Amino acid sequence: MNHNILLKNKRKLFCKKCFAHYKNPETKIKNKMKIIICKECGYVSR
Repeated sequence: MNHNILLKNKRKLFCKKCFAHYKNPETKIKNKMKIIICKECGYVSR
């Protein structure tokens, strides 16, 4: 890619590891921390 595109708040819609779009991610809230689990690769984002 030639250009870096600023995603801002939309970057939370993608997995950091496999860059898949979060369609229906598994979401947990524990100790005031939001945990999102990618259904494609299983990566845990905190």
